[in-house]
Amino acid sequence: MLLCEHVLLPDRAHEMMHAPSSERFALLPPNGAAGLTAYTVLVALSAHSFLAGLALGAEPEFAGAMVLAVAILMHKTLGGFALGVSLVRHPMAPRRAWALLGLFAIATPLGIAIGVALGASVEGTTRDAFEAIFLALAGGTFAYVAIVDILREEHESQERLLKWLVASAGTALMAAVAPWV
Repeated sequence: MLLCEHVLLPDRAHEMMHAPSSERFALLPPNGAAGLTAYTVLVALSAHSFLAGLALGAEPEFAGAMVLAVAILMHKTLGGFALGVSLVRHPMAPRRAWALLGLFAIATPLGIAIGVALGASVEGTTRDAFEAIFLALAGGTFAYVAIVDILREEHESQERLLKWLVASAGTALMAAVAPWV
C-alpha cells in the first residue's frame, strides 16, 4: 500500500486519499460519493479478511488455527459493523448493499480455501514462511487501515482526548491479553 500511495500515484492523489471524508468526497455528487465510500471500505476490509483467511488456511496446527479462527470471528464482526455503518451513512440501493456485504462475507472463506491449497502444496520452512507472510500481511493491512485512515480521521473531530484514551486502552488491553493467545 505504501508503494502504491507514495511512489506510483502522483503526490496530489496521496493527499486526497488521506484527506478527511468531508473533503475527499466534497466534489463528488451524492450518489457517486456513497458508492465510492462504500466500495473503498469494502476493498480495505475484504483485503484484510482475505489475507486473514490465507493465514488461517495455511496454519498447520489445530490449536493455532483455533486461535486464529476466534480472532477472525471476533474482529470480522467489527469489520462487518464498519461496513454496515458506511452503508448507512451513504445509502444505496438495497440490492447493491447486500451484494457488497456478500462480497465481504465471502472474502475470508475464499482466503481459507486458497491458504489450505497453498499450505498443502508446500512443506517445512516454505510452509512456515507462507504462514508468516500471510499473518504479517493480514496484521499489516489491519494496522495500516486503522492508523492511517480510520483513527486519523476520528481524531480530527470533537472529543479527541477521550477518543485517544479509548484507543490507548484498547491497545493496552490487547497487549495484555496477547501472551495468552
